[in-house]
Amino acid sequence: MLFRVVGVYLDDIKVTFADKQQEFTFSKLKDAQDFLEELRKQEALPENYELKIEKIS
Repeated sequence: MLFRVVGVYLDDIKVTFADKQQEFTFSKLKDAQDFLEELRKQEALPENYELKIEKIS
């Protein structure tokens, strides 16, 4: 299974996270949760975005 962290704004705008055009994906849910928490600590997105974990496969 693969997971990714997304920022969601107004239920229809999604932001994914990438480095050098490569989207961050995680094979373990725990790794995705850790990444999400780190983004929250860094305040990577404005407050009106909700961070979520999506299962992508």
